[in-house]
Amino acid sequence: MRELETLGVPGMQLEAVSLGKEKPVALRHDEAS
Repeated sequence: MRELETLGVPGMQLEAVSLGKEKPVALRHDEAS
């Protein structure tokens, strides 16, 4: 996000979003495996 701020995007408009558990890369992955 620092790169965007150096390009002039105000930090207040940026939000980091983690897709971890909501949209995992491995679709068939579960906690047991």
